[in-house]
Amino acid sequence: MNRRGFVFFLTAMLPGLLLSSTACRKAKENADKIGQDVVIRTQDRANQLKLRKDLRTLNGALEIFHGTYGRYPVTLNELAEKGILARIPQEAFGGEWNYDSGSGMITSSSHPEYGTSMEWD
Repeated sequence: MNRRGFVFFLTAMLPGLLLSSTACRKAKENADKIGQDVVIRTQDRANQLKLRKDLRTLNGALEIFHGTYGRYPVTLNELAEKGILARIPQEAFGGEWNYDSGSGMITSSSHPEYGTSMEWD
C-alpha cells in the first residue's frame, strides 16, 4: 500500500474505530452502573429484611416483658437488663429505634412504615 492509500485508509477507518472505542467505553460505563444498582438494591433488600426481623424480635421481647412484669419496659435497654434479649439490635439502616413505653410500640426512624403493629408481606 502506498502512502496515499494508507492516508486514505486511516481517513476512512479512523472515525469508525473512534466511534467503536467510544461505544465500548459507554457500554462498560452502563454495565458498571447496572452492576452498582444491583448491589445497592440487594443491600437495601437485605437491610429491609434485617429491619423486619429485628422489629419482630423486639416486639416479641416487649410482649414477653409485658406478660412477665405487667408493664412495658421504660427503655429498650431494660429488655437486655432483664435478660429477655442478649442485646438490643442496631437499626439496619443506621437509624434509631423509636419506642413508646406507654404503648409498647416501636418503629424505625429510617423506615417508620415498618412498625410492630404492621403486617408485612
